[in-house]
Amino acid sequence: MLNLFQHQVVAQVLAGHELTLYTDIIPDTLINGICHSSAYYETYSIDNSLEIKSFCSTSPGGTDEYTYITPLQPNVYIRSGRIDSVYNNFGAYWMIACVAKPLYYGDTINSSDAEWKSITQYLVKVYSASGSSQSITDWADTSDKYIGINYQTTTGNIYGWIRLNWSNGALVKDYSFETNQTGINILEANIFTLYPNPATTTLTIQSTPNSYRDNSPQTTVTIYNAQGQVVSYTLSRGECVSLSAGKGCVLDISPFPTGLYYLHLQSEEGTATKKFEIIK
Repeated sequence: MLNLFQHQVVAQVLAGHELTLYTDIIPDTLINGICHSSAYYETYSIDNSLEIKSFCSTSPGGTDEYTYITPLQPNVYIRSGRIDSVYNNFGAYWMIACVAKPLYYGDTINSSDAEWKSITQYLVKVYSASGSSQSITDWADTSDKYIGINYQTTTGNIYGWIRLNWSNGALVKDYSFETNQTGINILEANIFTLYPNPATTTLTIQSTPNSYRDNSPQTTVTIYNAQGQVVSYTLSRGECVSLSAGKGCVLDISPFPTGLYYLHLQSEEGTATKKFEIIK
């Protein structure tokens, strides 16, 4: 009898090729640890699965700057590239860092020689203090690169990628996974409407009937401007926190200047993003 598992051919998953689940980050989000005299960092999270963080700190003694990606769940693995180790003379210890494998468009994510680790992995690290230094610049140029991701489930491996560009901080652009079993669920755009669009002083969020499986999921509303910065708003009428099916809320956007904006809605069931315009 033919053993299907022995003769099974694993389909190649290619970096940059759109998979079953695709999310375009609009606008592209810059995660940049701007150096100050005190420590400073910025973070970008992909659902509850992964976190990309940039950090920078300067002092008279030196500089510590890095960008890394961390799995937030034990079944999330990142494709590993190499180990970088440098001896710190001042502290008398080895500085050891795992570096994520930089993939380019069309590279095979799930190649037979791929090494996967469920630990923090660096994209860039520049450290210089007290006569010791470490320089990891595998991702530091102007070309787009892809992080290979592997969700190891009880039924098999689920692969995906995250695209970013690290020329002056990590510019996160988009990501894609084979299925929504990763825990990242992108809701259909038609689960809610925004009106009026263009808007002037108020913006209504209206959920469509039967838009949620849950009767009243906890909901978070975030608004970004065209530069990717979070902008504050005030609630004019209704309740956005529990945006049940067929209900809505009204936001006061009168302080916002003319321009394009993005409203990001997140609940326990997933996320959705819509663009709107303000004209004064």
